[in-house]
Amino acid sequence: QFIRFCMVGGSGVVVDLGITALATEVFGVPPLFSGAIGFCFAVVNNYLLNRIWTFKKQADTSQAFSFSSFVLIALGGLAISEAIMHVCMVQFGWEKAPWYLVARFAGIVVATLWNFTGSKYIAFRGKKQES
Repeated sequence: QFIRFCMVGGSGVVVDLGITALATEVFGVPPLFSGAIGFCFAVVNNYLLNRIWTFKKQADTSQAFSFSSFVLIALGGLAISEAIMHVCMVQFGWEKAPWYLVARFAGIVVATLWNFTGSKYIAFRGKKQES
């Protein structure tokens, strides 16, 4: 499951970094804010793919519960990745492309374990089997 989760996450990273770069480079949105915008698109992408592929066997969890808990867990991951991005931008001067994207990616990598654990044991926990 973790490998599938990371593969789905890889597609989410492409979405996240693509939107982040677009918002920053084309529309002039500051990188920390554009990272939050990229997150919004990536979280929907990742939820859908995780539900139908990574956690398919636990898909009996209601969509309303699994989506809302997935988003709440991912917000924790967003806080982790934004904090890492902020530190890299302030401490290392990584405000310009491509460095803010490297900082964003580093934050996403660190947040992955948090997101996987919460997704597996909360968002897609599945119903308990009756004996």
